Amino acid sequence: MSTQLTIGFGTMATITLLLGLLAVFGIYTLSADMEDTGENRIPALQALAQLNRERMVIRAQTQAVFAYETQVDAAAALHGIQQERRESWQQVDHGWQALLNIPRTSEQGRALQQQLDEQYKAWRTIYIELDGLLERLATATDPDQKQALYSEYRQAVGRMVPISDAMGQTFDAITENNITRTNAMIAEGHATAAWLGTLSIVAVAGSTVLGVLLTWLLVRGIRRPIGGEPAVIAVLTQQIAQGNLTLQFENTGRETGIYAAMRDMATQLQHMVGQITQATAQVNSAAVEIAQGSGDLAQRTEEQASALEQTASSMEQLTSTVKHSAQNAEQANHLARAARTQAEQGGEVVKQAVAAMSAIHQSSNQIANIIGVIDEIAFQTNLLALNAAVEAARAGEQGRGFAVVAGEVRKLAQRSSDAAKEIKSLITNSVGKVQDGSQLVAQSGQTLREIVVAVKKVSDIVAEMTTASHEQASGIEQINQAILQMDQMTQQNAALVEQTAAASHALSDQARELEQLMRFFKLDK
Repeated sequence: MSTQLTIGFGTMATITLLLGLLAVFGIYTLSADMEDTGENRIPALQALAQLNRERMVIRAQTQAVFAYETQVDAAAALHGIQQERRESWQQVDHGWQALLNIPRTSEQGRALQQQLDEQYKAWRTIYIELDGLLERLATATDPDQKQALYSEYRQAVGRMVPISDAMGQTFDAITENNITRTNAMIAEGHATAAWLGTLSIVAVAGSTVLGVLLTWLLVRGIRRPIGGEPAVIAVLTQQIAQGNLTLQFENTGRETGIYAAMRDMATQLQHMVGQITQATAQVNSAAVEIAQGSGDLAQRTEEQASALEQTASSMEQLTSTVKHSAQNAEQANHLARAARTQAEQGGEVVKQAVAAMSAIHQSSNQIANIIGVIDEIAFQTNLLALNAAVEAARAGEQGRGFAVVAGEVRKLAQRSSDAAKEIKSLITNSVGKVQDGSQLVAQSGQTLREIVVAVKKVSDIVAEMTTASHEQASGIEQINQAILQMDQMTQQNAALVEQTAAASHALSDQARELEQLMRFFKLDK
C-alpha cells in the first residue's frame, strides 16, 4: 500500500510539475511574442508607412520643378518647392531614425534592412545634389545657364527614379515580412492560448482522477496510517474537485500519507492555477493593446489612402496642364519652323538681288569704258578736222569746200564729245547709285542672314522646349501611375491591418474565455 501511494503521489507531483513548467514556458513565449508585436512590429509598420509616403511626396515635389522650366520668373515658386522638399526630408529623417531603433530578429529582416540602408544612402546623396541644383535654378537669371542647370537637374532626377522605385519595393517587402511574421505570431498565440486551456483542463482532470484514486486506495488501506481522518480527507477531496483551492491543512506533524500528499497537491494546484490566471490576464491585456494599435494603424492607413487620392487628383490636373503646355509648344515649334523657312527664302531672294546688282554694276562700268572710247574718238576726230581746216586754208580757194566739210566734221565731233561726256556723267551717276544700292542690298542680305540664324536658334530652342514638355508629360504620367499603384497597395495594407485587428480581437475573446474557465478555481477566501 505504501509503495502504491508513493508511486501515485510521485506520478501526480511529476505530472503537475511538468504541466506547470509547460504552462510557464507557453506563457513566457506568448508574452514575448506580444511584446515584440507591440514594441517592434507595429512601430515598424508605422515608420515604413511614413517613409513610403514622404518618399512619394519628395518625388512629386522633385518632378514639379519641370513645370517652371519655360517660365521667366519662377524663383519664388522654386524656393517654395525647395522649402517643401526640406520639410518632407525632416519627416524622412524622423521616420528613418525610428526605423533604425527597431531591432531585426530574423535573417530576412536584417538582409532587407541592410539593402534599405544602401538604397537610403544613395537616395540621400542624390537628394543633396538635387537640392543644390534647385538652389542654383532659383537664383539663375541667364537663360543658357538655366537651360544647362535644367539639363543637369533632369539627369539627376533620372538617377533618382530607379533608386526611389527600388526603395518602394524594399518598403513593400519589409512590410509584407512584418505582416507575415505578425500573423504567424498571432496564430502561435491562438495555439498557445488553446494549448494552455487544454493544459488546464487536463491538469484539473488529472488531479481530480488522481485524487479520487488516492482516496479509493486510502479507503482500502485504512488499516495503515493515512495521516488524517478519512472524513476530513473526503471533504477536502470534494472541495478540490469543486475547484476550491482555498483549503487550510492542519499540521499533523507527519510528512507522509494521503493527507500530506493532498496538501502538496492543493499547494501545487493553487500555484499553477494562479500562474495560469495571471498569464491569461496578461494575454488579454496584450491582445487589447494590439487591437487598439491595429485600430490606430488602420485609421492612419485610411488617412494616408485619402491623402494619396488627393495627390493623385492633383497629379492628374498637373498632367493636363503639362499636356496643354506641350501642345502650345508644338504649335510654337511649327510657327518657328515656318518663320525659319520664310527667312531662308528671303535670304535667297536677297542673294539673287545682290547678284543682279553686281551684274548691273559691271555692265555700267563696261558702258562707261565704251563712252570713254567714243569720247577719245571724238577728240581725235576733232583734231583731224582741225588739221584738215588748216590745210584747206593753206590751199586757198581750192580747199574752201574741204574746209567747210572739215568744219562740219569738227562740229559733229564736238557734239559727239559733248554727248559722250553727258552720257558718261549719267553712267557715272548710275554706277554710283548702283553701287549704293548694292551696298544696301548687301546690308539687307547680312541682316536677313542674321535673322535666319536667330530664327534657327529660336526654332531649336522651341524644339527643345517641345521635347522637354513631352518628357515632362511622360514623367508626370509615370508618377501618376505610381501614385495610383501606391494607393492600391495602401488599401491592401489597410485590409491586412483590419485582418490583424480582427485576429487580435479574436485572441482577446479566447483569452477572456480562458479566464472564465480559470474562475472555476477559488484561490482566495
